[in-house]
Amino acid sequence: MTNNSDVKLNGLWQCTGSLTVDEGSILKTDDSEDMELSGNVVVNGTWEQLFTNSSRAAAYDITIVGTMAVGKSGKYIGHGSTHVAGDVSSCGMMALMKPSEFGGNYAGHKRRAALTGSRDELHSC
Repeated sequence: MTNNSDVKLNGLWQCTGSLTVDEGSILKTDDSEDMELSGNVVVNGTWEQLFTNSSRAAAYDITIVGTMAVGKSGKYIGHGSTHVAGDVSSCGMMALMKPSEFGGNYAGHKRRAALTGSRDELHSC
């Protein structure tokens, strides 16, 4: 997502590769089933993940197989449950509104993570 784009996308349910939302751009994703991104995610703009109702008992609403980085101007708003298999770093804002899990390490740099129902307490460094 580049050039101050503002996009709502239905159909990100199985995306191969990585996702980058550049500063000034807005991405809203929604779908009729849980989503999986096979690469890494970089959020320097705004990504609002709206899907909240995985039909599979063991599934998260969104799974990121790689890592996730939220830059200082980045905002990730997860309305559904979020699973990131790799490391997560945040210098921006993360709002996790349903149970979420990070498989790797979390590093927060002078920023806050808003946690509602997340399994682990996150500490900023």
